[in-house]
Amino acid sequence: MNSANLRILHLIPTYSDLVAMRQQQAIALSTIKLRGTYSLIKMDWVVQHKFK
Repeated sequence: MNSANLRILHLIPTYSDLVAMRQQQAIALSTIKLRGTYSLIKMDWVVQHKFK
């Protein structure tokens, strides 16, 4: 193999790279969902306790 082929192969993401990227995206999405749920619950609690 010459160096040009190696360089091209290096640019192509491997399957494990893609899997890792997907996992990171999933983690990020679930974190955002958790934060959103938490802030909604907090807002709900504040509203309930302020207007009692």
